[in-house]
Amino acid sequence: MPEQLNPHRLSREELELLQRKVLREWLTSDHLAARDPRAWQRLADRDDRLVSVEIGGATEPGYIALVPHGHGPIQHSDLDWSLTGELPFEDESVDLFTVSLSPEERATDFLAREIVRALKTAGQVAVQGTRLRSALLALGLSPDEETMRLVKTKDVSYESGPLREKEVVLGTLKLPEVRRLTSRVTGGHNTDE
Repeated sequence: MPEQLNPHRLSREELELLQRKVLREWLTSDHLAARDPRAWQRLADRDDRLVSVEIGGATEPGYIALVPHGHGPIQHSDLDWSLTGELPFEDESVDLFTVSLSPEERATDFLAREIVRALKTAGQVAVQGTRLRSALLALGLSPDEETMRLVKTKDVSYESGPLREKEVVLGTLKLPEVRRLTSRVTGGHNTDE
């Protein structure tokens, strides 16, 4: 019997579904094709099973946008999230993170732990802030000189949950559309702000 879905985290299968939706939206947009045809072509050629998340700016074409509540001007975000709450992803479910925000010092270590938890082994992190980069290095990520990203070379998570069975019908993976995650109060802060 499959394990119950966590109401606060998307599974790998759900993230792949969301990733395909995000890529489809970018590829049907005339804006990117007219402004940067090469970037549009790179998206068209990209493997849609590669789950890529941008935390902060919501500007990277083809990435799932995760903009924390109250972070700068109102921007498009594919998922609701608060900087003080857990990332809405299951353990080891994201292939690539791009982080374009610099969290306050008290939130840096928490965000670094959450990124490491959600990042797949061999997954990569492109980060701009030196404080967050240092925290990720301290948690065991390794620098890749060629890509200038940090790489998770081994499982450095503290605990790992059991694998959930996939729902397959006649050889085809069947998943509902992307769930809306339920909110949760974390550390005295409501994540629905």
